[in-house]
Amino acid sequence: MTKGIAWSHFGATRGINKWQACETAILVGRKQPPADAAWNTTRAFYALDPEPLDDPDDPDAEPRYERQKRLLFDKQGNMQSIEIDVAPDPRVHRVLWQMREAEAIQALDRVRAVRNFRRIILLGDIDLRRPDDAPDTPGQGLPVDAFFRWSEVSAGETRMEAILRMCHGFLPLAPMPLHGLARAEFRTVAAAKKWLQRAGLTGSSSNLDGKSLWNIPTLKRLRIRPEGTRGKGYHLLFDTATYPSLKAARARFEDIMGMKMAVWEEASATASAVQAPSSGPAPVAQARPPDQPAGTKNIIGQEAFQRRRQGVIAGRSEPATPEPPTKKVAAGGQTGRPTPRLRPALEADPTEAVHAAAVAAAGEELAAWRHRQQQIIAQVMSEYERLDETDPDMWA
Repeated sequence: MTKGIAWSHFGATRGINKWQACETAILVGRKQPPADAAWNTTRAFYALDPEPLDDPDDPDAEPRYERQKRLLFDKQGNMQSIEIDVAPDPRVHRVLWQMREAEAIQALDRVRAVRNFRRIILLGDIDLRRPDDAPDTPGQGLPVDAFFRWSEVSAGETRMEAILRMCHGFLPLAPMPLHGLARAEFRTVAAAKKWLQRAGLTGSSSNLDGKSLWNIPTLKRLRIRPEGTRGKGYHLLFDTATYPSLKAARARFEDIMGMKMAVWEEASATASAVQAPSSGPAPVAQARPPDQPAGTKNIIGQEAFQRRRQGVIAGRSEPATPEPPTKKVAAGGQTGRPTPRLRPALEADPTEAVHAAAVAAAGEELAAWRHRQQQIIAQVMSEYERLDETDPDMWA
């Protein structure tokens, strides 16, 4: 083995502390026992369980795993589909999880990533969520920073890093200049625009954790505008490892583009990083309703519920405008004093009725939101299953 690289195998990592100073851990594959071994171990644990583990319709059938599709989520909420072997009986699957996923977690913990920043690379299809975790809930198990294809791993660089190298250390976040600098990668402006959208690099408010695996920590974000153009310009990333100063980067970029820059300044602090690929809109901060107790969390539809509730109460409890006074004619033709006639104020509906109306409105809004999310997920999964990664036009 190469000097400076330590290795081991599954089954020989538990309780070992000699790798705790390693900064990178690479896990290749997983420890999956044969189906009959998992079933036999489960029979030992559930020997007194009256429910048999064998198929009642075919007790002599050989135990087999089933292929199941799982959705994994990264820290930004992006999804990736994998297929793993699962046991149809939940008791067997719990034992299988202890032998397969728990062994992988123990191996990764040898570098003490809980107390130190470590780079962990998982090579293989494995779901490190616990058996009781919801399979479609982000944030469970061990969320990754980013997903990679094997072509990126074997090449030693991501597609973003390859494009950055092709553009001489610059990465324009606008389709037209990106196409001009990387024509070998993007044959059309539309292809460059599509890649920026897929990578989540559009807009000025994108963010990225500097410790993300796929991120290049030496990137700095600028806002630039060529001379002779109007508007706010566009954003540009450049590698500070290649260009240590803004002046050197500006001179090189102007030489490559063949034009002077009228604006060349650092972007704001909130937009100085780059966002990882995202499949949904950026989260929107919501203020706490006035009558909501401090310390409680907002839920979907709660703001709309409070707004409708206040509107209903205000509309029902407002007193009506008094009618203009009318003159009365007394007996004998005498004109008496005007007597105002006030319409009694409308009483507010009972609190229960107002609350029920607001709850119903918020429930309809929540149901519509859920239906829309299900449609988006179904569309994404349908498009993913039709992808052909060997098609060269796919990356255009």
